[in-house]
Amino acid sequence: FVAASIAALGTLTMIAHAEGNMTGRLEHPCTLINSDMVMQLKAIAGDTTQNKFGFSTAEVWQELLAQADRFLAAEPYTYSVVIPSTYGGDVTAWTYTLSDATPPPHDNSPNYPPWTAMTQEQHDDGITVRLKSLSAAYVVTGDRKYADAAKTIAMHLANWDVWSDPSYTGGRVKACLDTGHITKCVGLFYDWCYDTLSEAERARLRAAIIEKGVEPSLAYVRHYPPETNGYAVITAGLACAAVAIRPEDPAGGEYLRQAIELTKVSFDMCGKDGGLFEGPMYGTYLMDSFAHVLDAMTAAEIESDLFAHPFLATMPFYTIS
Repeated sequence: FVAASIAALGTLTMIAHAEGNMTGRLEHPCTLINSDMVMQLKAIAGDTTQNKFGFSTAEVWQELLAQADRFLAAEPYTYSVVIPSTYGGDVTAWTYTLSDATPPPHDNSPNYPPWTAMTQEQHDDGITVRLKSLSAAYVVTGDRKYADAAKTIAMHLANWDVWSDPSYTGGRVKACLDTGHITKCVGLFYDWCYDTLSEAERARLRAAIIEKGVEPSLAYVRHYPPETNGYAVITAGLACAAVAIRPEDPAGGEYLRQAIELTKVSFDMCGKDGGLFEGPMYGTYLMDSFAHVLDAMTAAEIESDLFAHPFLATMPFYTIS
């Protein structure tokens, strides 16, 4: 009986491993940074030695901390825009202030994406910019005020009905750039500020990440061509969120496995010639996103054959293009 039980458990373990990637670190933090790297970050943040480029890493950190302090003192995030009508009718004055309420519709202008402006990480200010900045400030300083401010943002997002603009394209698109950015950044907050959260808050955030981020992304990401930035942004959100929730939810291992496979499909489109995907600007947006996939796997020490892909193996020869 004991021998049979051991054999059965071994079989179950093999099945679980085959279904999801649970290799590497299963602790917090583990997404883009790990506990060993936190000590390095603290040392770098305090290093005033001027390097050969004429600046110190302490100066860089002080600029990043100043950004977090600015967000700490700022009013709740608000975005306003005059949306042109798709059909030549009246324009729409659209505004939203971050709260538990989902942003309002803009059904008369379905091709305009205000959610992208609010959630894109490449801006000076935005919902995800604030969330990531405040979370990172907590990691380095350990000051709870940054984590608490980030939590306010994350919990508002958790209370939204969806993480993709339901008015965009008349609701045909179920996951878009907004989904990828929100899923990733809420995942980063959950991982980086985990020790400041109650069990109820952790459960609430995990549920939101899965129901509003991961599951819609997996259901819709294949509608995008694999060589496009939309595909990459959604996949990066999947990967980072999966790594973040794996310590508490083994389903994260399956989400991660699928994110890795989705990344390979995109790399296959490029091959080993270092091609630019959509071009210089969109191609950079795509590779920035996939760099987060690779960094998440590296920091969490996840086992995968992704780094052996011909595209990554030969990329240094094509960096100029």
